[in-house]
Amino acid sequence: MGCGTGDFTRYLAELVEGRCRVIGVDMRAASLRTAASQTRKAGLGSMITYRKGDAYNIPIDDGYSDLTCCRTLLMHLTDPLKAVKEMSRVTKNGGMVVAVERGEMNSIYDPEDEEYSSLAEKLGKAYLRGVRKLEGKEYAIGDRLPAYS
Repeated sequence: MGCGTGDFTRYLAELVEGRCRVIGVDMRAASLRTAASQTRKAGLGSMITYRKGDAYNIPIDDGYSDLTCCRTLLMHLTDPLKAVKEMSRVTKNGGMVVAVERGEMNSIYDPEDEEYSSLAEKLGKAYLRGVRKLEGKEYAIGDRLPAYS
């Protein structure tokens, strides 16, 4: 879900041995055209197809998929739980729903300067609060995913 230009979709297809069918879904037609072109160039056209759709209304039948996944999609949505439920809908009983999302990042840490490190952490948290307030999005959704079971 949210395949964009298909790089992660192609990566997943290459991990699977034997026969499988992979469907990439994205809401942007231009991204899907690029994904299809790059997929043909990679020689994966027989394994991967693409469909236009969004995270709240995936154009796939109930219980179709063994694995339904997204990467850095939920962080851009205003209702990520609704998207996870929709991903669950298209997944078979016993299948897997996987979301690869970032959590809170503390990319600046200086063991020699605890005050600077603390300030950098506060700045990161303020940024996340600002995005949540202004856009209604949770950029650190990865930290909350375990509660979405």
